[in-house]
Amino acid sequence: MALKKHPLAALANFVPDDTFDELVAYLTQYAIQLSIKKDRKTVYGDYRPAQRNQPHRISVNGGLNKYHFLITLVHEIAHLVTFEQYGFKVKAHGKEWKLVFKELLSVFIEKNTFPPDILAALLASLDNLKASSCTDPMLAIALRNYDDNAAGTLIQELSLGSIFRTKKGREFELLRKRRTRFEARELTSGDIYLFPALYEVEKR
Repeated sequence: MALKKHPLAALANFVPDDTFDELVAYLTQYAIQLSIKKDRKTVYGDYRPAQRNQPHRISVNGGLNKYHFLITLVHEIAHLVTFEQYGFKVKAHGKEWKLVFKELLSVFIEKNTFPPDILAALLASLDNLKASSCTDPMLAIALRNYDDNAAGTLIQELSLGSIFRTKKGREFELLRKRRTRFEARELTSGDIYLFPALYEVEKR
């Protein structure tokens, strides 16, 4: 008799080895409908609570590397668990969510799931987890090291005075760093713009 394929077997292709069973346990326990999406520019994943005969729904971008996918999926599961415990009474990324997210992540940290650079970034932020991995510079850079299609250079990796080109072809000179952003002058207009530290550009 042929072995019956697990209905969530495809998930194993997107996550690190030895994490599948734990993730399936969460998905099964909470009857989560998981969707793997084409990459979205503004979000890595999202969660929608169960309501109106709909199950809990989580989606994650399929183009993420396996460590980024895992962290994003756990991030969204943490939203679900927080919702189950508190409903809509707490902030989406408030202290309650941070505590749940930390507890869920700790399972995979203790399993030695993450390589040293990602592990160091997670441990450094574990007591104050960010709403998104892309807003945590140390974690974002560590995760980027495992992208198959990483291209370009991050603004924060450029030296002051560097000339760079955006994806739209506009050219800038990097002037100085502010508290969380970088100031740059557009070469054609002379106008000053602010860029996030993790903005990806082409160095000229």
